Amino acid sequence: MIRSLRKYVVELDGARFSCAKGKLQEIDDLNAISGDNWFISDMQESISRTMTVDVVPRYADVIAQKQVQESGEFEGSVTLIPHWRKQKGKNTTDIFFTAIPAHLSSQYLASGGEHDDNIILFPIYSVLYGLLRRIRAKGPIALIFQHGRFADMIIGSKKKIYYANRSVAFDSKEVHLVSLWETIKEDIKNVEKANRIEVVKSHLITWIDSGDLSVWAQDPERDLQLFKSESVTLNGEVHQTSLFKALQRLTAFDSVAPPAEKSLYYTKRWAPWLNLAFVAAIIMLIGGYFSYQQKAAQLQTISSNLDRKIAGTRLEAPLSLNKEKLEQTFKLATDLYFCRKAASYKNVINHVSDAISSDLSLEVLKLDYRDDAIYLKLYGRVSSSFRRAQKEYRDFMTKLKQQGYMVEESRFDTDIKNSKFLINLKKIVK
Repeated sequence: MIRSLRKYVVELDGARFSCAKGKLQEIDDLNAISGDNWFISDMQESISRTMTVDVVPRYADVIAQKQVQESGEFEGSVTLIPHWRKQKGKNTTDIFFTAIPAHLSSQYLASGGEHDDNIILFPIYSVLYGLLRRIRAKGPIALIFQHGRFADMIIGSKKKIYYANRSVAFDSKEVHLVSLWETIKEDIKNVEKANRIEVVKSHLITWIDSGDLSVWAQDPERDLQLFKSESVTLNGEVHQTSLFKALQRLTAFDSVAPPAEKSLYYTKRWAPWLNLAFVAAIIMLIGGYFSYQQKAAQLQTISSNLDRKIAGTRLEAPLSLNKEKLEQTFKLATDLYFCRKAASYKNVINHVSDAISSDLSLEVLKLDYRDDAIYLKLYGRVSSSFRRAQKEYRDFMTKLKQQGYMVEESRFDTDIKNSKFLINLKKIVK
């Protein structure tokens, strides 16, 4: 039985049925039904086909409608329902559509619009195209809907629709259904040849009056797969059909109804659940508010207890300190730290000795420790030519800088073979 909660109206071959919870009932018009329904219709006097028009996709519908109008297949004006379109060349577009006389199109739209509930219109070829896009296949497939003496078929893939047409048998007797299957196979072969493709699979959807199609299913020439069928009752009799199982794969957005009607359909469908979610959210907010109030009261109690403890605490006055003795103690600690970190006389002499070259000699070295730094004053001579003496003097200062000394004053006087220099250096003790 049908487990879906959807309600359907199926209009095929001049008969109209409503379907809910696995029960079919023949009706005269849509006023006999209630609630939101999907309206599946073969749209009497309509034709569905593919066409190539010499225009960009934006204007393909208009040009296709004009060509159908001019073909003389319809008396009076025509309404075009496009299912698919794709640009083929720079100014060429492939289009797949259903065309119906304008006065009938108005009746279909009016019948749904006048109903109190949402009636979502699905032309048969909208159903077939929607299913074709959801079937996984490695190549083009044929999708066939057989009802009575009619068979609606499209051939294509997710990217392209190659063919769409309705085949008709003389009646629904078994012998004529065999002929109908042969016609379908011939159409598939012609499409394969014309488009240089191979139809990898064929899928069949049945209706309550499809009859015995065992010959179709057992044909070795074609890999025909039947949609899963289910039982429905009509006037107390049980029938088999796979149409409703197939429809369960679709959504209201596969219909040709205006976007506003599709949105309204889902809004009404989900309204009870949205209301439930809204009520649950309100309950959670109320619960959160009371929980917050309870925790706030607990925090207020803890805060009050802490305030009482702080107010009851009495700290003794600090002992009076001798500022002079404190400064002396601090100075002693600072001096001890300085003496520990500062380089010794021996280390300073080694720093200077390592930097002296063979032509450079010191005459005066003065060393002083004060203000958290080492002060070094050097006076000496360089016994070489001016260029060499200047180079050795620079190398001497560079080596001392590498030991952490900063140059505060530098003097360099020279004559032809003898140069004098004076350097004041400082090294901060950290």
